[in-house]
Amino acid sequence: MKLFGGGSMFTPDSYKSTTINISKSNVSKGLQLLKDHGFNIKTSDLGGNCYRKIYLELWTGDVWSNRSNSYDS
Repeated sequence: MKLFGGGSMFTPDSYKSTTINISKSNVSKGLQLLKDHGFNIKTSDLGGNCYRKIYLELWTGDVWSNRSNSYDS
């Protein structure tokens, strides 16, 4: 299994010290749920302050991602 996503929509400096980092919480909970249900993650690209484009090659089933440096780029 390959796992992608969980990027934050907001820059770290936009968070207040009391703000919950939803993307970090989602990644953590998702990883725990997958582990609890016996999924083996082969590779992952998770978190960060960026967006990803996910590509799926239908003929072969290959999946990969292309990641930006940040939402500002």
